[in-house]
This record gives sequence, C-alpha cells and structure tokens, in this order.
Amino acid sequence: MAKLKSGHLTLEITYQEIDKEEWVQYEIRFLWQNEPIVNDALLKRQTEYWRKRKIGAFKANQYREDDLIATIEKVLISNEADYWEPLEPDVTIGIYPGRYFPFVHVNTLQEQKIEIDSDSKDDVITIIVAVDMYNFQGSEAYYGESIALIMIPTRQALETFISELKQEYLQLKSLQQN
Repeated sequence: MAKLKSGHLTLEITYQEIDKEEWVQYEIRFLWQNEPIVNDALLKRQTEYWRKRKIGAFKANQYREDDLIATIEKVLISNEADYWEPLEPDVTIGIYPGRYFPFVHVNTLQEQKIEIDSDSKDDVITIIVAVDMYNFQGSEAYYGESIALIMIPTRQALETFISELKQEYLQLKSLQQN
C-alpha cells in the first residue's frame, strides 16, 4: 500500500488485484493518525465485491491498466494541474501543484504549524480526492456527489507516494503474469 501523508492526515491507496475481467481493483482509505476516518458501518458490504475491503476503505477500479501513476507523474513533470478519474467514476483525484486549496489561507496554515514551505510555492501541492457516494449503503448508481479529502502534502511526499504506488503496481502485474 502507498501512503501519502501530510501531518496526521493520510491518503492510502492499495491495489487489491487485477480481476478475471481485467479490472484493476483499488482500495482507498482516508486516515487520521493512522485510523480510518470513514464510518465503516455506512459502506456497502452486501456482495463479495463490496465485502472485500479493509475497514473504512472505498473501492474503485480501472479497466485493464492503471493510469493513476502516469497522471501523477505528468503533473509532477509539467507542474500543471490535472485530475484522474477511472472509466467508472468511483473516484476523482485532482492534483494542483503550486496552489493552496482556495478556501485556506497561508497564514492559517502557518499558525497551525502544518508542514508547508511557504517560501517556495512550487513545493505546495493540493490534492483533492473525491469518492462518489456509490460506495455507501442505499446508493444504486453513481451520484455525482462525493465525500472528499483535501490535503496539502509536499512535493517530496507526493514523489515518495508515487514511487511506492508504482512499486506496488509492478508487483501486482508481476503476480498476474505468473
């Protein structure tokens, strides 16, 4: 599993498997001090597909090949904002280099001692992870409404995260080929 950390806040993404129909299966968790933020009792569990996840984890999938890694790498190289959304819109991940979340003031962040280098705007990256309400009990289709995690990790933290994610994906692909 790859973990993107910013203070006590963590985004965890795990590749579960590449299933028989060639869907890359993801598990996504929002953690605070390494504990799940989402109330697991609200998540779908009625079928094998939905039961096969960690406590507080969301499910998402992409057909045939992961392109999340390529999207994040493109943003890191180009320093231009972009987003990733799989074929089925389970999750959308927006990556905004050189930008703070629009409703947060830099002074507020400094007062709270969040580790952000305010002297170098290039090191600031806002990540918004929006998970469609389809993951929750009682939903039957994609809503377009989401629960979201907004974090402002350092560029170095995102580079470490993408390295971990890439390593995990390559291991999964290797297992699939054997």
